[in-house]
Amino acid sequence: IDLDAILADLTERKTRWQTRQDEKTAHEKKSDELKAEMDKTVTLLESLEKDLTARRRDRDNLMKQCESLVVSRRDLFGEKNTEQEEKRLADNLNQAEKALEKARVEYGKFEKEIGALKEKIVSLKEKTGKRAIQLKQEERKLAERIGKAGFADEADYLASSLSEEERGSKLQQLADN
Repeated sequence: IDLDAILADLTERKTRWQTRQDEKTAHEKKSDELKAEMDKTVTLLESLEKDLTARRRDRDNLMKQCESLVVSRRDLFGEKNTEQEEKRLADNLNQAEKALEKARVEYGKFEKEIGALKEKIVSLKEKTGKRAIQLKQEERKLAERIGKAGFADEADYLASSLSEEERGSKLQQLADN
């Protein structure tokens, strides 16, 4: 029996196994990061949707106020000093229109942000799904390699591996002989 060849083979196996473990850990970390980013994006989207709902409610209230002002002008003032009252109400109406336009612009911005965030969520879900598939494939490959090496599973492989101290001791014994 060539102990050097066995030792080299075991060392190579250990190195490959450690490399695969590192890759697995990196894939899991990346997956967790993507999930966290996705959760953060979903939370932001929900917050933006709440803001949008509030803005819509404010816009509707402003439109109702505008209609109410027009009706109340006719009821209260009729034909009394119409030019002065008309000017005041026109100014109020202009302010309300500006506020409405500003709300529409903000609404448009929120709609664009929501659309972009939804696209990002879809993209992140796709990436996470692909990475999960890759991770499963890598885990299956590792299990196959462990099986080909004659081990029942990863736990069996780990149980049969020598610790650093044991390996050093065996190498020392070989060197002494």
